Amino acid sequence: MRRAEAFQRAMLTMIEEGQPPANWAPFVIVGEGGPIVRKGG
Repeated sequence: MRRAEAFQRAMLTMIEEGQPPANWAPFVIVGEGGPIVRKGG
């Protein structure tokens, strides 16, 4: 399962449980992640 799908499932579960948007709405996923590449040093 990809991170975005896991986040969506968690968010929908919290909505179904009646949790207020303040508990789940402020979060976003940007990209699917990957290794951190640092240049320079």
